[in-house]
Amino acid sequence: MVGTPAEIVTLDGVEKQFGAVRALAGVDLAIGLGECLGLVGHNGAGKSTLMNILAGTAAPDRGRIAVDGRDLSASYGAAIAHRHGIRCVFQELSLCPNLTVAENLRIMHPALSGFAWRRKAGALIAGKLDEIFPGHGISPGAIVGDLSIARRQMVEVARAFTVTEEPLKLVILDEPTSSLESQELAGGPWQAGPPASSFPICWARSSAPPTGWWSCATARSSMPGRPANSRAIP
Repeated sequence: MVGTPAEIVTLDGVEKQFGAVRALAGVDLAIGLGECLGLVGHNGAGKSTLMNILAGTAAPDRGRIAVDGRDLSASYGAAIAHRHGIRCVFQELSLCPNLTVAENLRIMHPALSGFAWRRKAGALIAGKLDEIFPGHGISPGAIVGDLSIARRQMVEVARAFTVTEEPLKLVILDEPTSSLESQELAGGPWQAGPPASSFPICWARSSAPPTGWWSCATARSSMPGRPANSRAIP
């Protein structure tokens, strides 16, 4: 199954093994334009492994990866994925705590350069935070290390949705709120939808992220090593 142009990314027969543990056993996955997909399953089902392969941070042992209908299996990695507009927000924080919110955005977007790049970066991240997390209370000039874990995760998510010169086609949210305490989730913008900590979400861009971007139209349950069984969510 090689991806067609209507499909942003296609995985075909993907396998991954860690020692004696077979994490993925011949997984097929296709994500189309405008689709919001939730991948559900118990611990050890291979959800995060699959998301790491999709994001290019892990290489499959076997199988093919196609983006926009092109087979990129031979060279696929994090840099190639990012160049093709595929980004991931992982469970673990990846921001530099000694830099400001705006400076952390610059790391992802080299195009933010020249005179007044901090002002441009600050306006870009502030706009995306306002769009996704109204009332977030985060300043672009704030040092990341001074922010609460909840606010750092908001910055991580908002940063993944920012666009400069490189395209944005697919954002993977791999349980980005799993490290938060219930009191940090309560009363904040996270409560606007179902808890995002329960399963990874793939959002394929066709427009701006909708309000309640974590509400999926489709869920795919998974057994160990074999994510499958798609169904629409009422």
